[in-house]
Amino acid sequence: MDGEKVTIQIPDRQGMIQALQNNTVRVTFTKANANTRVMICTLQPNFLPPVTPRKTDRVIPPNEEVIRVIDLDLGEWRSFRVDSVIDFVINTARAKS
Repeated sequence: MDGEKVTIQIPDRQGMIQALQNNTVRVTFTKANANTRVMICTLQPNFLPPVTPRKTDRVIPPNEEVIRVIDLDLGEWRSFRVDSVIDFVINTARAKS
């Protein structure tokens, strides 16, 4: 993950999603238990796991207060609340091929 790191003013939800779709990002946020967590994450297509069919037809509406991302250290889906973000640092290195 070499590349220039750009600290920006914390964007709104849509800005965060756009940055995550095009870059890896170091997000620092406060968890529900009041602990602070730093997560390297992304929504770049090359990092996303294959889509598996759902076992139900039930559609779950998105929670506009939360963003689901791939945690690159764990290789798993994780989420954070938009209003809990303390720092948002974009790594401008490109996605893996």
